[in-house]
Amino acid sequence: MSDPIGTVLNDFFRLMGKCQKQYESQPNGQHLVSACVFSTFCPTQSEAIFNCYSKQDADFKSCFNEEVEYSKCYSSLLQDPTTLSKENQIKFSYISKLPKTQGQ
Repeated sequence: MSDPIGTVLNDFFRLMGKCQKQYESQPNGQHLVSACVFSTFCPTQSEAIFNCYSKQDADFKSCFNEEVEYSKCYSSLLQDPTTLSKENQIKFSYISKLPKTQGQ
């Protein structure tokens, strides 16, 4: 019998690796990788962050509004992760417990 939690997390780890491989070497790579991974949970807000940091010369100041909207989404999920699918709840539970330097 397969482990459903393990399967869900393995799929998530593959996504994390794909995002890192694809974006880490680009300007603002850390932000692009995070937006790619967190699109699992806050797709609209993550897409806005991704688009903002994809612009030439983008920085935290120029993407502040997008960061605020993403933070609102993430905070609401911390308060009530049941709005996510069961699979995404497993992924969110895992990633929200990582130290900031590993998960975000």
